[in-house]
Amino acid sequence: AHYQGAWDHVMVQTLYNPETGETQYLVTIPGTDGDSEREDFLQPWRGGTNTWAGTAGSATSGYGSDLTPNQYTALMTQVERALEQAGAAEGSGVILAGFSQGGLAAGALAANTSFGSRYRVKGLITQGSPVDEIKVPASVTHVDTRYRGDPVPYLQGDRPDYAPDASIVMQYRPADASVHGAADYVKIAGANPGTERVIPELQGLMGGYSVVKTTITAGTTQKPDITRTEQEQMAIAGVGN
Repeated sequence: AHYQGAWDHVMVQTLYNPETGETQYLVTIPGTDGDSEREDFLQPWRGGTNTWAGTAGSATSGYGSDLTPNQYTALMTQVERALEQAGAAEGSGVILAGFSQGGLAAGALAANTSFGSRYRVKGLITQGSPVDEIKVPASVTHVDTRYRGDPVPYLQGDRPDYAPDASIVMQYRPADASVHGAADYVKIAGANPGTERVIPELQGLMGGYSVVKTTITAGTTQKPDITRTEQEQMAIAGVGN
């Protein structure tokens, strides 16, 4: 009920390794690409768990590794709910993946002591995300992909000692792609040599596993009875949700 944005969801894929009998969970967190059905200048302020305002919150949360669950951003809370709905037990292995703001939320959770005490975070996969200043534990395998001409992943600065386990910096952008956007990154990756290769760090995280179940959790920070028209009026007035 009241699900207003097809982009506003978190996906959890349950992965199973038949050789070891182990189960782990791959969480994919969206960025602020917005609602493709209603693309306009008000889009980033329509509410939902992945608005621009939420991006700032996710960045701040990444600095505070001791934040408790009641201090999480809406998107971070939605990740926890998605894992619960997928049936992930405490202590389960989790891989967090996200584009743009989704990567920020993933990084914040990977660095968070409360989340880390509940789940065993094995991997962090970030794409086009400003995560350079988030202190990811050494036990977490971090794979980062970014386009060099994209300003978003460099919003926190290009820290000299930032060293993920695998860093893919794409240098070339085709004419039909913007500098930032999930679909654009697919096009950019296709134009850069070497992006089709197997990444050993990802192979180590997910090799031998296959997807046995997919769970989609929709979420929003909007009040449940708010209408689209009211959303737009609030956005024009500059009122946050």
